[in-house]
Amino acid sequence: MVRRTLMIVFLVGGLMGMACQKKETTGMDASDAAFVAGAVLDGVEGAGQEVNQGRLMKTDGWLSGFPSIGKRPDLRASILKACTEQYGGDTTDLDMDGVPVQAFFSVNCDTTVFDSASGALFTFRIHGRVSAVDNNDQDPFVGSVTVDNPGRVDSFFLHGFEATVDTETLLVHFYQKGSLSSDHQQQTFSVQTNWTWKAEFTDSATGQLVRIPAVYRSWSIRFRPQDPAWRPGDTLRDGVMWLGGSMRFADFSFRMATPESLVYSVNCPTPSGDAGPISGLVVAETDQHLIRIRILGCRRYRVELDGNPIQPVRPGA
Repeated sequence: MVRRTLMIVFLVGGLMGMACQKKETTGMDASDAAFVAGAVLDGVEGAGQEVNQGRLMKTDGWLSGFPSIGKRPDLRASILKACTEQYGGDTTDLDMDGVPVQAFFSVNCDTTVFDSASGALFTFRIHGRVSAVDNNDQDPFVGSVTVDNPGRVDSFFLHGFEATVDTETLLVHFYQKGSLSSDHQQQTFSVQTNWTWKAEFTDSATGQLVRIPAVYRSWSIRFRPQDPAWRPGDTLRDGVMWLGGSMRFADFSFRMATPESLVYSVNCPTPSGDAGPISGLVVAETDQHLIRIRILGCRRYRVELDGNPIQPVRPGA
């Protein structure tokens, strides 16, 4: 059984459901492959919603710190007062997609706040930089954002806290870096992500520091709507989609592709109300296994592992 540091974080921004379990050995077995199959299936079902969000950088929240957006990072004002922030570049945003023409902001925070309700002393830490480029400020679906931290050797953007009550301290740190981009060529909309996560936290039961190894994903989505008037933000109706990319964990990696286009239909709505998949083929490969997911209709699938039918395990189940 593989160390299931499987933070299956599918399809950008909201692309993200996490599952973490520690196991004793390395490699990958059939049960882990079933877990991967379930995660891929979740991604396929959720892809319509991700494309519909369209302006991914705006919905992702990384750009909320730019003055042109009129918001501050999602922290209490008392914390921000002690932060060092820098802005630069051109924050013009004519198409109002939340992505400035070419700008950056950086933030450095190590702020301590006492919470009288819990009696805890919190130290909030935020260190990193967000850069954005909009190569077509007339098209609200075109733009890119990069998240990094030039102050760290590994360039990870850090956000987290330590909380101390009496003599006990709880630590939670999240690290991220990477890029998100979206494009629009004629009637095809595309999204690309290259992202790395890792984390560390205090196990409340043992008091030991737990480190989650880095997870890397390179992912792409292309969507062509049947309705030429459709734009991101409209309810996703009929169309075709292609997904592809790879994910790499501490112990194994897998690649995914759609050798046949995925057909999405509003007659098979997802919980978000957007179109869901009704036909197509998805293939995921690891070093040891081949996973095939055949979409047979609305919420009907045939999943095979190395030619044998399996029941996919959904992340978090």
